[in-house]
Amino acid sequence: MPAESKAAAAVERMLGTPVLLSDPASKPSIISEGFSLTGDVVSRGTLHIDGQITGTIKVDAVAIGPKGVVSGSVECSKLLVKGILRGTSECDDLQIDSTATVEGTVSYRVLAVQRGATITGDLLVRK
Repeated sequence: MPAESKAAAAVERMLGTPVLLSDPASKPSIISEGFSLTGDVVSRGTLHIDGQITGTIKVDAVAIGPKGVVSGSVECSKLLVKGILRGTSECDDLQIDSTATVEGTVSYRVLAVQRGATITGDLLVRK
């Protein structure tokens, strides 16, 4: 299986949403473990983070892996947190895994939190 297909399959498992590789915007962008980025990320599609991002993220869907760290602002439709999220976020669908640490303010429409997650700050329902 090509690396691109393996990455798409991994993101599909995390987000629970099919990734169609025929549409360039739906191909996942991946920040790998050991990679650190400071700045803004703006894109259509999915961003999978196993490394570190400090800045502003505006994408369709974000998956923060167990070793991923995001510090700053996130705006997306679907947000899955398995690692660390610090700052402010606005999303429609928020999923917080048992391994997650969320510090800051997150506004959402739909929320799922697993037992064991650490949340310090505010979770606000958007209308």
